[in-house]
Amino acid sequence: MKKIILIALMSLSVFAGNLSQRYMDIKENLNSEYDNYLINKYKNVTVVFLPGILSETAIDGSKQPINFSLIVGDYFKDSMDWLKEKRIKHKRIIVESEDTVDKNSKYIAKELKKIKGKIFVISHSKGGVEFLNVLLENKDIRKRTVGWVAMQTPFYGAYIADFFSQTRVINIGTRWVFSFFGGSIDGLRSLSPSVLVPFQRENQGYISEMLKKVKFLQYVSYIENEFGPESPLESVRDLITLKRGRNDGLVEVSSAYLPFGNYIIEEGVDHLATVLNFKNVRLLPSVINRYKNWRFDRVAHVKTLLYLNAD
Repeated sequence: MKKIILIALMSLSVFAGNLSQRYMDIKENLNSEYDNYLINKYKNVTVVFLPGILSETAIDGSKQPINFSLIVGDYFKDSMDWLKEKRIKHKRIIVESEDTVDKNSKYIAKELKKIKGKIFVISHSKGGVEFLNVLLENKDIRKRTVGWVAMQTPFYGAYIADFFSQTRVINIGTRWVFSFFGGSIDGLRSLSPSVLVPFQRENQGYISEMLKKVKFLQYVSYIENEFGPESPLESVRDLITLKRGRNDGLVEVSSAYLPFGNYIIEEGVDHLATVLNFKNVRLLPSVINRYKNWRFDRVAHVKTLLYLNAD
C-alpha cells in the first residue's frame, strides 16, 4: 500500500498542479466583485453538496436519534446560506452516511438525475469516494458535471477506518454506533485501505481518462500538534500522525488526493472545520482562538473553490 501511495504522490508533479498559493491569495482578497463574478458564472449551474460519514448527526432536522448540530453547527450550512443569499441554485444530498460507498453512490446518482442542467459538486470526506463511483458509472452525470471539488477525501482509504473496525473491543462499540445510527460497520469498512488501494490500482487508467473530462480540484489539509487544543479531533489526529504521518484528524495526507487534476494543501485546518462552524464549541477557554482551525472561514473557502473552478 505504501508503495502505491508513494508512486501517486510522486506523480503529482507530472499530472497535477499545485494551486495552494493561488487559493490563499484569492481567499485573502475576496470582495463584492468576486461575488458578482460567481453569480454570473453559476447562474445556470446547481451547486451540489455531498457530506461525509456520520454527517446526519450534524444536520439540523435529521432523523438521527442523537443530533449534535446545536453544538457543532449544521453541515455545509454556512456555504448554503451564502448561495441562497446570492440566489445560486444548490442542493445538499443527505444519504445514510453509515452505509457502504457502493450503496450510497447509487442513491446519490439517483438524486443527481433529478437535477436538470449542469452541476458543480463539492464533496467532503466519504462523499468524495462515493461521487467518484458515481462518475465512473454514469456518463450522463459526468457530462453535466462542470466541476468537482473533493475535500479531505480518503481516496486510498483511511487508517482510522481499520483502527475502529478491526481493533478488538473497540470493534464492538463501533458496530453498535453504526447500527444505532442506521447503518452498519460495513460502511466504515468500505473506507479501508485494504478496499480502496486495490480499487485505485485496478481502475487507475479509467479514473485518469474520466477525470480529464471533469474540471477536478482536490483540497487537502493537515493540522500539526501544538500546545493547547488546536483540534476537536486531537487524540485521533495524534494516533494517525504516529501511524501514518500528517493528517487532518481523520484522513492522512498521503491518502487524500489522486495524481490527477489540481490540488490545494493547507496547514492548520482539521477535517471538521471546512464543513462545521464549531458553534458552541468555541465557548471553550479563549486559548483555542489563537489557532487558525477554530476560526476557519467556510464561506470564503467555498467562494474561492468556486472561483478557481470558474477561472
